[in-house]
Amino acid sequence: MEPIDISWHAPEFEYRPKGAHWYWTTIIVAVLALGLAVWQKNFLFAVFIVTAEILVLVWSGRAPDEVRFRVTNRSITIRERDSHLFVDMEQFSVEEAPEGAEWTTIVLRPRRKFRLPLFVTIPTDLVEDVRSVFQETLPEVPWELSLVDSLERFVQF
Repeated sequence: MEPIDISWHAPEFEYRPKGAHWYWTTIIVAVLALGLAVWQKNFLFAVFIVTAEILVLVWSGRAPDEVRFRVTNRSITIRERDSHLFVDMEQFSVEEAPEGAEWTTIVLRPRRKFRLPLFVTIPTDLVEDVRSVFQETLPEVPWELSLVDSLERFVQF
């Protein structure tokens, strides 16, 4: 088998710019939830709401870091230190990117039940090369957007 080595840099996550209305909406929702928590005399929930809103406000404005990805015949490596062997994966899916999109997402699903899927951002022009490497060892299944992913896209987080 011919050795394969494909590398690229991509953003850590998909950044969605947010306007002032987005921040005000999260603050209003948090204040309403905080009012409900105080009305119910659930002060632990009130502390949780305040902490969660602070984290949402801080994390939502953070720009993604550039991450280096590397695919070989046997594994995918992220940030030079996180290596994931294909034998530990069950299947993969490729998101069909809209025409002209710069980035595409590939999801690798692990064999272990309690492990989270691995989302890999890849330049659209490299998708077919990486797909062919994955297809040598893993079955490809159609892309299905989960409920959590749909909610994330809806609220633009």
